[in-house]
Amino acid sequence: MEEITSAEELEKVLDGNMQEALLLLIKAPRCTVCEAVEQQLTSFMKAYSSVKGNKISLEKMPSVSGEFLVFTAPTILIFKGGKEVWRGSRFISYEEIKRVLRNM
Repeated sequence: MEEITSAEELEKVLDGNMQEALLLLIKAPRCTVCEAVEQQLTSFMKAYSSVKGNKISLEKMPSVSGEFLVFTAPTILIFKGGKEVWRGSRFISYEEIKRVLRNM
């Protein structure tokens, strides 16, 4: 998963993936659950090569919290065509993510 560290980079990634699906992991500093979810997602995403995966640290980009209304970490957002189609926070259901990605 590539890390996004600036608002400009985030905008470029969102605009550049208008046709493809994009999975965005938003994590907090010193969050062990976030680290575990990131490791699981890295393995999980190998089966979905058409989906681009990125991560954002709230420590480096606190503005993301307000922009995407993220109030807890970890939060996973899935975008398709530049629009959010799925959101999951804290307790992540990989079965639900599979279902969403299969239907895209």
